[in-house]
Amino acid sequence: MLFDPPDHDTLYRALLDRDPAYDGLIYAGMTGTGTFCRLTCPAPKPTLENVRFHDSVAACFEAGFRPCLRCRPLEPFGQREPMVSALLRRLEDEPARIWSEDDLMALGYEPSTVRRTFKRHLGLGFLEMARLRHAASRRGVADQSATG
Repeated sequence: MLFDPPDHDTLYRALLDRDPAYDGLIYAGMTGTGTFCRLTCPAPKPTLENVRFHDSVAACFEAGFRPCLRCRPLEPFGQREPMVSALLRRLEDEPARIWSEDDLMALGYEPSTVRRTFKRHLGLGFLEMARLRHAASRRGVADQSATG
């Protein structure tokens, strides 16, 4: 991390105010919905105790959060390479799929290029992101069946 993040209360105030100062630097994980957002997300805000702040997309995935469909925190502030956008759409369309390098090659992508490009844009490789998303969706199913 290139900066020291402010305390939890300051970040929560920034979330409530939709302050763009931390866009791309801090993400808010909402424990109630299981999603993570930009601090500028227009979605209704949770209570202070139901927010977890993370300094990267990777940390959000590792904590079991999935990207918000409203603010789309995986979308960059500038232009994204078409390959990244195309593979993110595939991941959204097939969240339960277990991806492999063979799948990427079948789509015409070189796995090492995909890995490097995703790391540059999002901080983690595509296959790593797919595994984290798959694991989070499996945990969500287990959590729901335990409460149902």
